Amino acid sequence: MTDEEAGYLAENLWLYRVRRRMSREALAAYIMPIVAYRDYEYGTAIPSHEEVIQFAKRLQTTPEALMQKPDYQWLLKNYRVRKVLEYLNLLGNRKHRKAVLDILRGLQTK
Repeated sequence: MTDEEAGYLAENLWLYRVRRRMSREALAAYIMPIVAYRDYEYGTAIPSHEEVIQFAKRLQTTPEALMQKPDYQWLLKNYRVRKVLEYLNLLGNRKHRKAVLDILRGLQTK
């Protein structure tokens, strides 16, 4: 895996997970501890080839697709994502943004 593919993988893990409405915990379950998975999604560590295969199966895609340039068009076309981002950016102070993010985290499926 090249450095470029590893960067794409980190972004795609997040993008595909959000698209499938999965929490980090649900994706990492029975594969690895959530702390290790979080490092993969943040791009601070690189998963093994076997782990990439397992993630691809859970995300209903291929390992090759996870290592290609991310398609952010889905986010731009998803009106729910756009509305949340719009509302979040309209909040004036850090305390309000943090409160909204806490609410959104609480709504994530487990």
